[in-house]
Amino acid sequence: AKLERSLYAIRDLLAPKGALFLGMKEGASEGWVENDPRYPDTRRWFSLYSDEELRPRLELLFTIDQFAITRIGQRKFLNYILRPR
Repeated sequence: AKLERSLYAIRDLLAPKGALFLGMKEGASEGWVENDPRYPDTRRWFSLYSDEELRPRLELLFTIDQFAITRIGQRKFLNYILRPR
């Protein structure tokens, strides 16, 4: 439910012909990440999604102009260029 509220808020902020780049780390979990050496003394919350899980939520509010997957080491990132419906 939080994801949907956030997507509605982002869509409402975009100009009618505006564009949004959304990059999401792919996965199937959520939770706190602590003691990441790149960000010392921080706690960061991650919610990870697959394209199959995320795409239907995006398509309710946006058209997907472009989609690509970027691999960095073992990690995969889902990259979307979106326009408001």
